[in-house]
Amino acid sequence: MGTLTGLSCCANLQHLKVCLNADSTKLGPDDWAGLAGLTALTQLCLLNVELRDAIPEACTALSKLTRLQIAA
Repeated sequence: MGTLTGLSCCANLQHLKVCLNADSTKLGPDDWAGLAGLTALTQLCLLNVELRDAIPEACTALSKLTRLQIAA
């Protein structure tokens, strides 16, 4: 998918809300790697995103958050 990989240039981003369309509800390894690269990110809101697969990139991206909101 790779839709979030371009966010890596936003190094100081602290809060992010991600909403996927109904036909694409999974973030791929590149997306998670992009999120993990946002070193200042503390709050993440995921709308219409499935979190069934605990891939290493997802674990790395989520481990540093102080707040996670999921609405699927």
